[in-house]
Amino acid sequence: MAASGNLVFTTFDLGYLRDNPEGRLAFGVQGIFAEYERMKIRSRMMQGRRASAEKGLQVTHSAPYGYEIATRPLIMQGKYKIEDHKKYFTVEPNAALAREIFQRYAAGESSYSIARDFNAKGYPTSHGKGVWHPTSIREILINSAYKGIAHFGKYSTTTDESLIDQGFKCKT
Repeated sequence: MAASGNLVFTTFDLGYLRDNPEGRLAFGVQGIFAEYERMKIRSRMMQGRRASAEKGLQVTHSAPYGYEIATRPLIMQGKYKIEDHKKYFTVEPNAALAREIFQRYAAGESSYSIARDFNAKGYPTSHGKGVWHPTSIREILINSAYKGIAHFGKYSTTTDESLIDQGFKCKT
């Protein structure tokens, strides 16, 4: 049996409320409550993300190059098990390219040279298309996720004296 009914869209014009003291008060109170609710939602979201991070689960929507996050759609497709939700998994051949970036850079090759070579060979970027840039290579090289260190929350930039000679800034 199909349900029936009417869908009606309405708007609430608050313009007339601002024309008198009581209206301005009501409008201000609504604004304060709206801001309060926004802050509560943000607080709950951050608590949930922090709890996920403490469990070792991925809290962002993007994975480092060569990895994939077991998301609900991928679990529904049968690619991963439910207990794998929000965990990292390597994706070949992109993971092999990420390893190659580290090996070549450690051998002394520049990020510019690696990017130029990857473009010449038509290797896919993180989005499966596009062009490799030296900055893309550097972002992979400085991403602590490749060392098994995940970060969550806000960063503050500080100077790590041991990295000054290498030209890096340390995010803590």
